[in-house]
Amino acid sequence: MAEEQSVQAERRDREMHRREERVTTPPLAGVFSTQVVGVTHGDGYPDTLLDMQSHRMAIPGTMWLTLQREPDNEYDPNAISVWWDGHKIGHLNKVIAFRMAPELDAGQTWLARVEEVGGDGHIGVSIRCKRDEP
Repeated sequence: MAEEQSVQAERRDREMHRREERVTTPPLAGVFSTQVVGVTHGDGYPDTLLDMQSHRMAIPGTMWLTLQREPDNEYDPNAISVWWDGHKIGHLNKVIAFRMAPELDAGQTWLARVEEVGGDGHIGVSIRCKRDEP
């Protein structure tokens, strides 16, 4: 019982700290590039990324992605997953998710597209995100 209470107290403290950080953290730039993280843990790795790479070479142009909030993610309550063609390919890193999550939760739309699929050894994905301005 005491252990459970200390775990809950620890969670409350972390959440309070996150809220304080969010108040002092500057907003994200309207346009930025980043790597998708966790791609090697995604279902279908590396086939999904190889499909992305083939698609990008066969059909030049913009490959749009979907950013989806995962507030119930067990590792990060600010988690934002990155999706392509019905496949979850990974997540935004924790720092970006921490800053973007409140905007998505408030209804702000972000556009995301593939910049590059490739890499040595492990295949990675670089994306470009842009705040959708009305």
